[in-house]
Amino acid sequence: MTTLSQARDQAAQRLTTALVEQDRLTSRFEAAAGTAQELSAGVELYAADEQVVARGAWLKWVEDGGYRGLNAGPFALRRELEEALGPVG
Repeated sequence: MTTLSQARDQAAQRLTTALVEQDRLTSRFEAAAGTAQELSAGVELYAADEQVVARGAWLKWVEDGGYRGLNAGPFALRRELEEALGPVG
């Protein structure tokens, strides 16, 4: 069973890894500007940006005082939010 501390550490590490990849792909995209590789570099950067957002949301969720374990997942949190506030997004 994963403890809260372990889950937090894993989530932070995954976010750090995603941020490093985002930085690398940002440099690649900037270098590719105006070339035939610009589109593919942009697509890869967009995917990296999405990973950073997802990993950041996961870390925030794990750090939340209402953490319910890894099996609950962020979708359970979204459902609870929708029940309390109405549809999200």
